[in-house]
Amino acid sequence: MPMKLRALCAALLLALMCASIPVFAEGAAVYAYTYTLKVYTQPSKKSDLLALVPFARPLTKLAEKKGWAQVLTSDGQTGYCSASQLTEADPNTLDATVYAQQDRAPVYERPSVDAPMIGHLDRNDRAKLVAMTPMGDWLRIQYGSHDGYIQRPRVDYHKYSAGKAAYVNADDVPVYYDPAIDAAFGTLPKGQKVAVVAVEDGWAKIRSGSGLIGYCKADVLASGKSK
Repeated sequence: MPMKLRALCAALLLALMCASIPVFAEGAAVYAYTYTLKVYTQPSKKSDLLALVPFARPLTKLAEKKGWAQVLTSDGQTGYCSASQLTEADPNTLDATVYAQQDRAPVYERPSVDAPMIGHLDRNDRAKLVAMTPMGDWLRIQYGSHDGYIQRPRVDYHKYSAGKAAYVNADDVPVYYDPAIDAAFGTLPKGQKVAVVAVEDGWAKIRSGSGLIGYCKADVLASGKSK
């Protein structure tokens, strides 16, 4: 093979090899942006599951190609996950104190009731709020040596307060995690008794009989039970 032809073939082969290598920012810091990020051994959901990374936990992105990101977990494992479930923006920007509103409020390893429990908080136990899922339903908290997740209705920014009794005077009143987030986690039937902890800007912070905290429109509540 003539020298020039061999050189041309070598250059073509090198170009093809380079085209197959994804372009990425090596060592880019990213965070899990789903409740539980599944990391696989290969860029396929049919491959073995390598790790479950909770919301807001950091990883290092090594590469990205065809919707899959190659990542390095905090414990040194290299695998693949959906690139769309990662974010470069750090979700761990909250810095507040929250207080448990009931005894034995469970704290989980991941934001899921199916995840292992790592501990619990009793009424008025406090924890540091670190991050909140986009729907506002789970909080990442830290207390003592624990770093885990708790359901939003089980804590509040203030210590437990008995509140004042009120009754729902409309049918199927939606209850929200937070007035700023349009995500209802339940409804209240007409005649249901609740405790009103606070009222602000047309919203009532209420507590159910089980101790869960939520928000509903203040004008659907009355001091007496409607007939």
